Amino acid sequence: MAKAPGDKTWIWEHRDWPNFGWNEARLTGPLANAHRKEGRVSQAAIDSAEDTRRAQLDAMLSNILNSAAIEGERLDAESVRSSLARRLGLPAAGLWAPHAESEGMVQMLMDATEASDKPLTKSRLMRWHRLLFPGASADHGGVRIGTWRGPEPMQVVSGPHTRRRVHFQAPPRERVEREMSAFFDWLKLSQRELDPVVRAGVAHLWFVTIHPFDDGNGRIARAISDFVLAQSDAVSVRCYALSAAIMDRRKGYYDILEATQRSSPSDITLWLLWFTETLEAAIDDALRRIQQTLIKTRFWAQISGADLNERMKKVLNRMLDADEPFKLTTRRYVSMTKVSKATATRDLQAMVQAGCIEPIPGAGGRSTGYQIRLPR
Repeated sequence: MAKAPGDKTWIWEHRDWPNFGWNEARLTGPLANAHRKEGRVSQAAIDSAEDTRRAQLDAMLSNILNSAAIEGERLDAESVRSSLARRLGLPAAGLWAPHAESEGMVQMLMDATEASDKPLTKSRLMRWHRLLFPGASADHGGVRIGTWRGPEPMQVVSGPHTRRRVHFQAPPRERVEREMSAFFDWLKLSQRELDPVVRAGVAHLWFVTIHPFDDGNGRIARAISDFVLAQSDAVSVRCYALSAAIMDRRKGYYDILEATQRSSPSDITLWLLWFTETLEAAIDDALRRIQQTLIKTRFWAQISGADLNERMKKVLNRMLDADEPFKLTTRRYVSMTKVSKATATRDLQAMVQAGCIEPIPGAGGRSTGYQIRLPR
């Protein structure tokens, strides 16, 4: 059934688009929490820059892998890590050669976060889009590369053809150039006027609503959020992964986007609350990972003189990287290293004598288990 005159389904159809509004009072507390924790991350980066450079690699790796995963795409983690290590000046020996897709995502994210002092322009955005599709022709499987989308209606749909549900419809193609021009102008003028988290949330919603490309809009929207947040960071090393936190809340992400895009631009408070809380979750994870990195550094310094073979080091790194207490047994060591039980037993005894691991209190006999011996 056709819409009656004056009916508005999508946020961009309202007369006050894109004049966004929100409830300042409801955002005050969540924004204060996010900024306080962001300050702690920045201070950690200042206090231990060498260690947090590796934490930055881990954060960027997580950001890239999860931003692709949100869209249902899988990148090779080792290829992405290799590309990041080379670009961050970290040891890359033994890492796989980066793939073109990984290299493109890395270049886009690093340009967004480490060159945030430069304005986002149409030409820069087109370059980001081409980086997402390396080696592709100008028209790649119906996806126009490095140019605005085609004349076909841009919809986000689900379900079979007979019961298709339209979750979102973007503005018509003829409006894209004008919409993006207004977006670029706003980015230039809003940096000193808005709270940076609010600004990043608005930018994300605004761009993904315009949906200017045939494909890659979500990944670029998240890169734009990182770009905006990087403009306000106190340090150049960024250790939190917003896309990873969004991936953890993927259903909620799509639900709140759909609800917001069906509402009026005059009140996007719920979207900004969700965005702020998700950013806070990303910062919480960053603080945990920085602490974990510092523990690993102190651990390896503590046992620097130990005579360890490569399989021992591999297992110790697995134990140090675990999010939960890691119980190491002879059987588990055999499974991880593919050695005999006798070799596993000798290795475990050598690691105990070197002060790397210690028996778990109360465990004995056939259930003997070991835990990492953390720096004291």
